[in-house]
Amino acid sequence: MDSCFSLPALQSAYRTGHSTETAMVKVQSDIICIMDNNQITQLVLLGLSAAFDTVDHCVLSTVMQNQYGVSSTTLGWIESYFTGRYQQVSIGSVSLTSSH
Repeated sequence: MDSCFSLPALQSAYRTGHSTETAMVKVQSDIICIMDNNQITQLVLLGLSAAFDTVDHCVLSTVMQNQYGVSSTTLGWIESYFTGRYQQVSIGSVSLTSSH
C-alpha cells in the first residue's frame, strides 16, 4: 500500500478488525443517538453491484436521463458500473469468470 494512501477513519472495508457487521453497528448506533436527541433520522441505502445485470444498459441510461433528469455527471458515475466489472468463482483448480 502506498504510504501516502490512508483509508477514511470510518471505512470498514479492507481494514483489519472491521467488517459489514461493524459498519452496521456504527450505523445503528448513530441512528439511535440521533433519535435519542429527538432529531429526524433518515437512511438511504444504495446497492448497485448486481442491479444492472438484467436490464439493457442503453435503455436504462436513456430512461434515467430523459425521464428522471439524471445529470451527465451522475449518469457517467452509474454507467461506470456497466463496464469493466467481472466476478470470478474458484473451486479447487476450476475457475469461472464472468464479465459485465
